[in-house]
Amino acid sequence: GNPAAGVQQVWVTYTEDGPSRWQSLDLDQCFVTPAHALPAGCGVAESTRWVGRITNGAGFATNLRFMAQAVNGVGLVTLDDALGAYYTVAGPASVTPIVQAATTLVLTAPPAAVFGSTASVSAMVSAGGTPVGNVPVTFTLGSTTVSSTTFPNGTATATLPVTGLPGPTSVRASFAGTNTFLASSASAAFTVAKSPTNLTITTGLVGPGVKVTLKDGRGGPLQRTVYLIVSGSQQKVIALTTNFLGEATLSPLPLGPGTYSLQAQFLGEVPGLGTLSDPTYIPSVASGGSIRILSWSGFFQPVDNLPAVNSAKAGSAVPVKFSLAGNQGLNIFAPNYPLSVPIACASGGVESDIDQTSTTSTSGLSYDLTSDQYSYLWKTDKTWAGTCRQLQILLVDGTPHVANFKFK
Repeated sequence: GNPAAGVQQVWVTYTEDGPSRWQSLDLDQCFVTPAHALPAGCGVAESTRWVGRITNGAGFATNLRFMAQAVNGVGLVTLDDALGAYYTVAGPASVTPIVQAATTLVLTAPPAAVFGSTASVSAMVSAGGTPVGNVPVTFTLGSTTVSSTTFPNGTATATLPVTGLPGPTSVRASFAGTNTFLASSASAAFTVAKSPTNLTITTGLVGPGVKVTLKDGRGGPLQRTVYLIVSGSQQKVIALTTNFLGEATLSPLPLGPGTYSLQAQFLGEVPGLGTLSDPTYIPSVASGGSIRILSWSGFFQPVDNLPAVNSAKAGSAVPVKFSLAGNQGLNIFAPNYPLSVPIACASGGVESDIDQTSTTSTSGLSYDLTSDQYSYLWKTDKTWAGTCRQLQILLVDGTPHVANFKFK
């Protein structure tokens, strides 16, 4: 061997009657020093040569099998056993070569799938027409690799996530081979398509406000920038970013009184921004119909606005007056409104007595053209005496208005 390896000792381990009895024999290095004579059998001094003799070995030379080992100065041990066949006095023992059978792999895969979805693939491994079971098969699509094992019928299946950028690519299946079977593989053309998207607009939120929801073709939420396009007496394009639920809410809407049409857009042609695109998703558009924003003014007497607390007799009917800049019809309240809720009675606040009440037994809404005022006659309950309540009005455009009352 190479002297640079610093070999410190070489030995052989041998047997003459099979694996039941092994013995070791240390070998001598062929070098000469004043204190070391040249070992018998060396012939000439050669530091890379090591020799030894097995006593009475001639009687079993034909059955002798051995392997050689060596160790260097840092304790690294190497072994040579003729790849498991062992050596004989005539050279390595004969080894019967292993013949590996050729295999064929047939891949079945869809031609395309949408980005973000999955693709189901299968491969059949056979040798000479006979299925090869219980062998590993690796499926690869882009940067994704999934391993599977063939069933007794030679077929392996897998589900591959489609995460690569849209465009042409390929899906591949490979069998690495075993001691008895040669490797085989196959590939097929595959196209990753852009994912469709879906937009929805929800109106009627308190504020007034709207909610835009963006989802992919499988219904999964998308976190992206969407655009709310508002058209009416004025036009605005408002950029919104959806959250992890795919939702973006805008409340209140930055608009004056009037009627507006709403449209939500993801990618595509956006007014003032040109054509927007994304490498993985298809544009989508949603119409939200129209939204009406009312022009509120009030409350008018006899009800005072916050922070005042209106003092009224429990059981009376209180006229609650306000204006919406014209007759907007009587369908101006959101469902289940107006309503009142109990609140804590604060001490030291400004109280204002209600000097106009009615004895009517029911609540109702009316409009007076002359004053351009609505009047909601709020019927209170006698059991409210000694308590405080808040009257809450929510208009159909989503704007809230409240007034506080103390009953006596």
